[in-house]
Amino acid sequence: RITCLVIQNLVDKAVRKFKGTPRRTYVAKKGALAASKRVLFIRHGQGMHNVSMLGWYLIDPPLTEKGEGQAKALHERIKDEIGDVELVVCSPLMRAMQTALGAFEGCKVPFHV
Repeated sequence: RITCLVIQNLVDKAVRKFKGTPRRTYVAKKGALAASKRVLFIRHGQGMHNVSMLGWYLIDPPLTEKGEGQAKALHERIKDEIGDVELVVCSPLMRAMQTALGAFEGCKVPFHV
């Protein structure tokens, strides 16, 4: 799929250049679905595998105490914005879920794993 999109993008770019037409711009329609959204990409806190090479043998390492503290610090940083969150999407890895649960504690929206 990604390859097809890249090829299509390259073809569109070549056609625009050949025809001398500017790139199309899209204007969002009015309404709730067209409203701009803010997307937060958050990396998991420190896991056991980040501490030393000995943690690399773990298949799904949990957060360390420092990682749990990082999740709590993130919660403090974004707590005023938690009411605006509409959805939390998270990796099924334990460290990612622990980070999401700690950072979005008290958030009443669905969590999709």
